[in-house]
Amino acid sequence: MHPTNPNKKTNQADVIINDALLQPFMENSSSEVFVKKLSAFVRQQIAVWPGLKQARELLKKSTTRKIFLSDLDVYLQHNPQRIKSSSSSVDRESIEKRLCFLCPDNLYKKQLGLAYKKDWLILNNPFPVFADHLVVSSLSHQPQLIEKALGTMICFVKDTGLSFTAFYNGPSCGASAPDHLHFQACPDGGLPITGQAAKILHSHLPESPLFSVGKNSNIKSLAGVLDKRALFLCVTPEHEFLFEQMEKALIFIKEQSGAADEPMVNLIVSGTGKNYMGIIFPRRAHRPACYYRKDNEMMIISPGTVDMGGLIIMPRKEDYARMNQEITLKIFSEVSYGPEFFRQLA
Repeated sequence: MHPTNPNKKTNQADVIINDALLQPFMENSSSEVFVKKLSAFVRQQIAVWPGLKQARELLKKSTTRKIFLSDLDVYLQHNPQRIKSSSSSVDRESIEKRLCFLCPDNLYKKQLGLAYKKDWLILNNPFPVFADHLVVSSLSHQPQLIEKALGTMICFVKDTGLSFTAFYNGPSCGASAPDHLHFQACPDGGLPITGQAAKILHSHLPESPLFSVGKNSNIKSLAGVLDKRALFLCVTPEHEFLFEQMEKALIFIKEQSGAADEPMVNLIVSGTGKNYMGIIFPRRAHRPACYYRKDNEMMIISPGTVDMGGLIIMPRKEDYARMNQEITLKIFSEVSYGPEFFRQLA
């Protein structure tokens, strides 16, 4: 059971935007209409929710720098307002003691949600990493589970005309609310790995670190390791095919990792040109060893999909200044699998 708020400020009907300007997305609406509604929703929230406006202003003040690893670039973002998320306790006891901040009854004052499909609510992330950082949350309180989110993630990217990227943090590898089903979204291009993967797909270099695991006229799938991060990559023009291939990859990852329930994964659904793209990072650890250090080697870094996707969030200035190629690769190697993971797919 999750805690309820004895002093509820509202109820579900009060927090769901459902008026003429921001109607829930209908099946016959175009992606252009839906994107306009999303934009209007974000503008409305900035206008009436001081906390979101302030958070977006603070995001503008965050600093970013680039590090080249062995295969690709990654970007560091010094973002102090993410300290709560990066250092949150996600053990069962801590989760049961706190109010679920994704349940409609417990949202921030002035925070509203935009109804999506029948069972989902689009929210603005109160501690953004991107200018238009969205959370798509289940209306019902239920555990984080990719099999219940994947189809909606693909639909969301489809409904935005591939102008948004959807991403999912597993309950033990990045999700600060593992007790409430949700995924997040950002404008296309927000995660560096999506553009980098598109370039890899179109290159014909014989030394590519990724190998083909399936290719026909409708689907191209690759697997391998990029900068100590094992990943599975699939591109197809048909969103139904993407769903099928991602499901198959998740089954393989579960078997390979020996997970009893959902395997530890970070997952991205995006677009490249007119194609859909899916990326899965299998994970073997929630946080790197440096997170648990008790000396000056300690660093507050808790990799989720954003970090695995090439934008590493660093709340503390001293960690941001100290981070380099060697430390980044060590962190990736500790939380990710190596080249042996996908060897059976070769």
